[in-house]
Amino acid sequence: YFTDRNNKSVDVIDTTTKKLIKQIFGGFAGCNTGAACVGANNDKSGPDGLNVIPDTTFIYVGDVNSVKVIDTTTDSVVNTIPIGGSSGLRADEGCYDPDHKIFMINSPGETPPFATFIDTTTQKVIATLLFTDPGTGSAGPASAGLEACAYDRATQSFLNNNDGTTANPHGEVDVIPAAFVLASGNPAAPVTLTLPAPTPANGFKIFPLGNCDPTGLDLGPGTDMAVSCRQGTTGVPLTVEILNRATGNLLATINAGGGDQITYDAARNRY
Repeated sequence: YFTDRNNKSVDVIDTTTKKLIKQIFGGFAGCNTGAACVGANNDKSGPDGLNVIPDTTFIYVGDVNSVKVIDTTTDSVVNTIPIGGSSGLRADEGCYDPDHKIFMINSPGETPPFATFIDTTTQKVIATLLFTDPGTGSAGPASAGLEACAYDRATQSFLNNNDGTTANPHGEVDVIPAAFVLASGNPAAPVTLTLPAPTPANGFKIFPLGNCDPTGLDLGPGTDMAVSCRQGTTGVPLTVEILNRATGNLLATINAGGGDQITYDAARNRY
């Protein structure tokens, strides 16, 4: 399943024959500049990120001001979950918490950027988390944007790439305990939360990434995680950072960055 802005669709590809089987349409935004997609504004285009929800027949797809739900039994869009009102900006990359059946997805172009948490059993929004500088409240400066996230079952936390804050202007990983969302979330009346200052009591953590400008993130073997960097500083090498996802300690820096998404292949033990 592959998101395809040019055709306003999700494409289904047979990986054994390497052929396109079908295209799923269902009101996807497409490119905001038209079918050619030349000069398209990413923040106003979709579909974007896509996540298979394990042990269900559903796929969640980020789109402009929404998450669209595909049922793989019919390969059709069966629900549209509104996000962000009528801003005209996308919900981009997401990740799934199988322990609590929560889907998190980032809206990086909003002011401030925010993450939306959806109960996958009801397909309803339970909470929105605004990314401002921790501890400064809703009036604090906004994050520079949001990128990939991943759920860590060992710590029952969401790990989220934050493009930049006052303390870490070239990026950080924000550790968001699922318990925080569950304690506050309410599908009957979704709540709006603000990223709090990290304390031992609330379980939040911040892992500085140095001069990274992060994009992709995935969990690796043991307690490792990989963060793909796309440095915006002229003359700085493009890298991938390997960190301990429990402590935030930098374990290795590899000259292999510049891309967007990154994924870990456990069978081959490779990113």
